[in-house]
Amino acid sequence: RNGAVIVSLQVAEYDLDARCLVDLAAQVLGQRFFDELRTKQQLGYIVAASPYGDEFGFVGLRFIVQSERAPMEVVRRVRAWMGEAMAFLTDQLTDEEFHEYRAALVSQLRERPKSLHEEFGNNWAHVSSRSLAFGSRAAEADRLEQLELGEFRQFVAERLQAAPAACIVVRPVGSSAS
Repeated sequence: RNGAVIVSLQVAEYDLDARCLVDLAAQVLGQRFFDELRTKQQLGYIVAASPYGDEFGFVGLRFIVQSERAPMEVVRRVRAWMGEAMAFLTDQLTDEEFHEYRAALVSQLRERPKSLHEEFGNNWAHVSSRSLAFGSRAAEADRLEQLELGEFRQFVAERLQAAPAACIVVRPVGSSAS
Protein backbone atom coordinates (compact mmCIF):
# COMPACT_ATOMS: atom_id res chain seq x y z
CA ARG A 1 0.00 0.00 0.00
CA ASN A 2 2.93 2.36 0.44
CA GLY A 3 4.01 4.70 -2.31
CA ALA A 4 6.75 7.27 -2.39
CA VAL A 5 7.42 10.69 -3.81
CA ILE A 6 10.87 12.13 -4.43
CA VAL A 7 11.17 15.74 -5.53
CA SER A 8 14.69 16.74 -6.57
CA LEU A 9 15.66 20.33 -7.26
CA GLN A 10 18.74 20.77 -9.46
CA VAL A 11 19.85 24.10 -8.10
CA ALA A 12 23.27 24.95 -9.53
CA GLU A 13 26.47 23.63 -11.01
CA TYR A 14 28.78 22.37 -8.31
CA ASP A 15 31.15 24.86 -6.73
CA LEU A 16 32.00 25.68 -3.14
CA ASP A 17 29.57 28.58 -2.87
CA ALA A 18 26.65 26.63 -4.34
CA ARG A 19 27.42 23.65 -2.09
CA CYS A 20 27.50 25.88 1.00
CA LEU A 21 24.27 27.64 0.11
CA VAL A 22 22.39 24.40 -0.69
CA ASP A 23 23.66 22.75 2.50
CA LEU A 24 22.51 25.76 4.50
CA ALA A 25 19.08 25.70 2.84
CA ALA A 26 18.81 22.01 3.75
CA GLN A 27 19.85 22.83 7.32
CA VAL A 28 17.02 25.36 7.58
CA LEU A 29 14.37 23.35 5.72
CA GLY A 30 15.08 19.78 6.85
CA GLN A 31 13.46 19.93 10.27
CA ARG A 32 10.67 22.23 9.06
CA PHE A 33 9.81 19.72 6.30
CA PHE A 34 9.69 16.84 8.78
CA ASP A 35 7.70 18.83 11.38
CA GLU A 36 5.06 19.95 8.92
CA LEU A 37 4.57 16.88 6.73
CA ARG A 38 5.32 14.08 9.20
CA THR A 39 4.29 15.51 12.55
CA LYS A 40 1.49 17.98 11.75
CA GLN A 41 0.01 16.57 8.53
CA GLN A 42 0.95 12.95 9.37
CA LEU A 43 1.56 12.45 5.68
CA GLY A 44 4.04 9.60 5.71
CA TYR A 45 6.28 7.23 7.61
CA ILE A 46 9.46 8.48 6.01
CA VAL A 47 9.74 12.23 5.51
CA ALA A 48 13.14 13.74 4.81
CA ALA A 49 14.81 16.68 3.11
CA SER A 50 18.50 16.59 2.29
CA PRO A 51 21.11 18.22 0.08
CA TYR A 52 22.94 16.37 -2.65
CA GLY A 53 26.01 17.24 -4.64
CA ASP A 54 28.21 15.75 -7.30
CA GLU A 55 31.59 17.44 -7.52
CA PHE A 56 31.56 17.08 -11.30
CA GLY A 57 27.88 17.90 -11.73
CA PHE A 58 25.23 19.70 -9.74
CA VAL A 59 24.06 20.50 -6.24
CA GLY A 60 20.47 20.47 -5.13
CA LEU A 61 17.84 19.49 -2.62
CA ARG A 62 15.89 16.27 -2.40
CA PHE A 63 12.54 15.88 -0.62
CA ILE A 64 11.35 12.32 0.10
CA VAL A 65 7.99 11.12 1.45
CA GLN A 66 6.88 7.51 1.81
CA SER A 67 3.17 7.33 2.50
CA GLU A 68 0.02 5.25 2.32
CA ARG A 69 -1.76 8.25 0.85
CA ALA A 70 -2.32 8.64 -2.88
CA PRO A 71 1.00 9.68 -4.45
CA MET A 72 -0.48 12.66 -6.29
CA GLU A 73 -1.94 13.97 -3.02
CA VAL A 74 1.55 13.70 -1.53
CA VAL A 75 3.00 15.58 -4.52
CA ARG A 76 0.43 18.37 -4.09
CA ARG A 77 1.23 18.71 -0.40
CA VAL A 78 4.99 18.69 -0.94
CA ARG A 79 4.71 21.37 -3.62
CA ALA A 80 2.44 23.49 -1.41
CA TRP A 81 4.95 23.16 1.42
CA MET A 82 7.81 24.10 -0.91
CA GLY A 83 6.04 27.32 -1.88
CA GLU A 84 5.63 28.25 1.78
CA ALA A 85 9.23 27.27 2.50
CA MET A 86 10.61 29.51 -0.24
CA ALA A 87 8.57 32.41 1.12
CA PHE A 88 9.96 31.72 4.58
CA LEU A 89 13.55 31.71 3.31
CA THR A 90 13.22 34.94 1.32
CA ASP A 91 10.95 36.96 3.63
CA GLN A 92 10.67 35.55 7.15
CA LEU A 93 14.00 34.01 8.15
CA THR A 94 15.48 36.40 10.69
CA ASP A 95 19.13 37.32 10.94
CA GLU A 96 19.29 35.63 14.36
CA GLU A 97 17.77 32.39 13.03
CA PHE A 98 20.10 32.50 10.03
CA HIS A 99 23.15 32.79 12.27
CA GLU A 100 21.94 29.90 14.47
CA TYR A 101 21.43 27.59 11.47
CA ARG A 102 24.77 28.64 9.99
CA ALA A 103 26.59 28.03 13.29
CA ALA A 104 24.99 24.58 13.64
CA LEU A 105 26.08 23.59 10.13
CA VAL A 106 29.62 24.88 10.67
CA SER A 107 29.77 22.91 13.92
CA GLN A 108 28.67 19.72 12.13
CA LEU A 109 31.28 20.20 9.43
CA ARG A 110 34.07 20.84 11.94
CA GLU A 111 33.13 17.93 14.21
CA ARG A 112 35.83 15.28 14.31
CA PRO A 113 34.81 11.78 13.24
CA LYS A 114 33.83 9.59 16.18
CA SER A 115 35.15 6.41 14.58
CA LEU A 116 37.32 5.17 11.78
CA HIS A 117 34.16 4.03 10.00
CA GLU A 118 32.76 7.58 10.09
CA GLU A 119 36.02 9.06 8.84
CA PHE A 120 36.15 6.49 6.05
CA GLY A 121 32.58 7.41 5.07
CA ASN A 122 33.44 11.11 5.01
CA ASN A 123 36.38 10.48 2.68
CA TRP A 124 35.13 7.67 0.46
CA ALA A 125 32.99 9.92 -1.74
CA HIS A 126 36.13 11.87 -2.67
CA VAL A 127 37.99 8.68 -3.55
CA SER A 128 35.14 7.18 -5.59
CA SER A 129 34.58 10.42 -7.52
CA ARG A 130 38.35 10.76 -8.00
CA SER A 131 38.25 14.36 -6.81
CA LEU A 132 40.46 13.64 -3.77
CA ALA A 133 39.14 16.85 -2.18
CA PHE A 134 39.68 15.63 1.38
CA GLY A 135 39.70 19.15 2.83
CA SER A 136 36.31 20.09 1.42
CA ARG A 137 34.50 19.95 4.79
CA ALA A 138 36.92 22.47 6.29
CA ALA A 139 36.72 24.67 3.17
CA GLU A 140 32.93 24.59 3.33
CA ALA A 141 32.95 25.51 7.03
CA ASP A 142 35.34 28.41 6.33
CA ARG A 143 33.13 29.72 3.51
CA LEU A 144 29.94 29.34 5.56
CA GLU A 145 31.41 31.50 8.33
CA GLN A 146 31.65 34.37 5.81
CA LEU A 147 28.13 33.92 4.45
CA GLU A 148 25.49 36.53 5.32
CA LEU A 149 21.70 36.49 5.17
CA GLY A 150 21.48 38.83 2.15
CA GLU A 151 23.66 36.54 0.04
CA PHE A 152 21.60 33.53 1.15
CA ARG A 153 18.30 35.25 0.28
CA GLN A 154 19.66 36.26 -3.13
CA PHE A 155 20.63 32.63 -3.81
CA VAL A 156 17.18 31.43 -2.77
CA ALA A 157 15.43 34.01 -4.97
CA GLU A 158 17.64 33.58 -8.03
CA ARG A 159 18.59 29.90 -7.95
CA LEU A 160 16.55 27.82 -5.51
CA GLN A 161 13.10 29.12 -6.46
CA ALA A 162 13.92 28.86 -10.16
CA ALA A 163 15.51 25.40 -9.96
CA PRO A 164 14.12 22.72 -12.25
CA ALA A 165 12.37 19.98 -10.28
CA ALA A 166 12.19 16.31 -11.10
CA CYS A 167 9.38 14.45 -9.41
CA ILE A 168 9.58 10.68 -9.09
CA VAL A 169 6.37 8.96 -8.04
CA VAL A 170 6.44 5.33 -6.92
CA ARG A 171 3.04 3.67 -6.75
CA PRO A 172 2.23 0.34 -5.17
CA VAL A 173 1.89 -2.52 -7.67
CA GLY A 174 -1.71 -2.81 -8.86
CA SER A 175 -2.56 0.63 -7.53
CA SER A 176 -4.82 2.86 -9.49
CA ALA A 177 -4.36 5.66 -6.97
CA SER A 178 -3.93 9.01 -8.65
